[in-house]
Amino acid sequence: STLVYPLAATSLEFLNSHTNPVGAWGATGFTQYGNLPLMQFASVTGMIGITFLMGWFASVANWAWEHRGRGSEVLRGLRAFGAVMAAVFLFGFLRLNLAPTSETDETVRVAGITAQSLGTLFERVSEMSDPDLASPAVRQEVQSHWDAYFDATTREARAGARVALWPELNGMVPTLDETSYLAQAREAARQSGIYLIIPLGIHDPQTGQRTENKLVLIDPTGTIAFEHVKYGGHIIEGGRLGDGKLRTVATPFGVLSAVICYDLDFPAVIQQAGRNGTGLMLVPSYDWLEIDPVHSHMAVFRAIENGMSLVRQTDHGLSIAVDPYGRVLAQTDFFGATDRTMVAQVPVRHVTTIYTLFGRWFEWVCLAGFLYVVARALTARRSVK
Repeated sequence: STLVYPLAATSLEFLNSHTNPVGAWGATGFTQYGNLPLMQFASVTGMIGITFLMGWFASVANWAWEHRGRGSEVLRGLRAFGAVMAAVFLFGFLRLNLAPTSETDETVRVAGITAQSLGTLFERVSEMSDPDLASPAVRQEVQSHWDAYFDATTREARAGARVALWPELNGMVPTLDETSYLAQAREAARQSGIYLIIPLGIHDPQTGQRTENKLVLIDPTGTIAFEHVKYGGHIIEGGRLGDGKLRTVATPFGVLSAVICYDLDFPAVIQQAGRNGTGLMLVPSYDWLEIDPVHSHMAVFRAIENGMSLVRQTDHGLSIAVDPYGRVLAQTDFFGATDRTMVAQVPVRHVTTIYTLFGRWFEWVCLAGFLYVVARALTARRSVK
């Protein structure tokens, strides 16, 4: 009987994750961020396994209170539940303690760069007498914004960074200038000898509306390795919708992939990273005060599920770098820092997990279990009649 509530809770989250246009927002398991041993359970069941344990805890506690007069029966139930929880936490402790550390594992230096906020650029443009994106004054401001990022990228490359990324949309360009700005970015990556993620916000110069939110990954030769168009958060932003297919590039130090901000809130899509051997997921992002730092904490569960390191560089939010076990390597918050550059030594070795091998199997088990419980209840009701 104590399984009814957790099965119902996980089934509701199953439906939510498959139908919610903003993905996994509202999932119960996110509340357990920071409990690293428990978070490791996501590598087995996905985050919904944590939701199940939370629901089961509540159900068992209620059952024990209601049957407190049946001492031996309650003790047997509590022992059964305690044994499962102990096994989960023991698994988490062992996984963390047996995992390689950044000191023993091969790492690569990654620089997340927020040279200046996109909001600052928009403020300057809005104050102009002619804010048309095609006007020379606005294009000069946009070029100045890019130059600040190029200067910071060159500085970090000289300091030893081999991978660099900017926050979402900070590569803002009018449609007619996309080719020329990309040419500058390719040359910057070539001269610096780094893998560079440029997040582009393509705007219609006539209407000022954003038509595309995408990123390009440029390799050290200046070649565009792949392009990714954002697919998450489309209900909020509009514009061109991405195809939801993850691209990768094999590097001398591991497999890189990249998505944009809200893309990470769709576990079924990010699951591709576990299957294609991604060792480092790069995530240009743009948040706001009300979801800081929750949105970045949500991203950490995707790293644990799919056995990959993750670097999320955020404008107006928490920038964070974690390893495949959710251990924080570096972080800096936009609202509490003056220097918003984040640098971390990040492992790029992919870690195989049960979740990467079998996917969202636990969700289907819980859904089947809930349907079985409902069927039994209906059958019992008919037999009584």
